[in-house]
Amino acid sequence: MPGIFISYRRDDCGGYALNSYRVLCEKFGPKHAFRDIDTVPPGRNFVKVIEETLSSCKVLIALMGSSGCP
Repeated sequence: MPGIFISYRRDDCGGYALNSYRVLCEKFGPKHAFRDIDTVPPGRNFVKVIEETLSSCKVLIALMGSSGCP
């Protein structure tokens, strides 16, 4: 399981998440970073994969922009 989980809001952080994912993959290898679009295999239960990966990660990176904030 990947040790680094990237959580992000698609509305305003998708680009930042992608760039972060690419940098982490270069530094630690693609097996050590998780970003839903790039990592969840087609046909797998999306929610189950997210829950399993999140519960076993060592690091959680949460990206939140200003969308929807006062």
